Amino acid sequence: MINQRTSQENKKDLLILVDETDKELGYKSKSECHQGEGSLHRAFSVFIFDNLGQLLIQKRASSKPLWDSKEIDDWKFIKADELEDSIRNSRENYTPWMKIEWETINNTYKNDLKNITGLEL
Repeated sequence: MINQRTSQENKKDLLILVDETDKELGYKSKSECHQGEGSLHRAFSVFIFDNLGQLLIQKRASSKPLWDSKEIDDWKFIKADELEDSIRNSRENYTPWMKIEWETINNTYKNDLKNITGLEL
């Protein structure tokens, strides 16, 4: 018989697998999703802008494969145009999802950010 508490703890660790259109495909544990090339799953990111319109970016810990307890080696605020240039010229320094998310912000939310916050990206 499965212990109810153990069953609940295992459910907490499951991530929802999705395809490119966000259609649910099933579940895998967090560790399974982050092995090898990884599995596409639902996740979220937080983008923090200061009052100058700079974005807070972080440098992934070099010891971090696709997930572990030490997440960040460094962080800094960067102007949007500098980030744009850096992503274009040093793509290997950014995770695939950072590049995708930044493109989405620029293509979809740039005007909304300006209207809501007054920040010019």
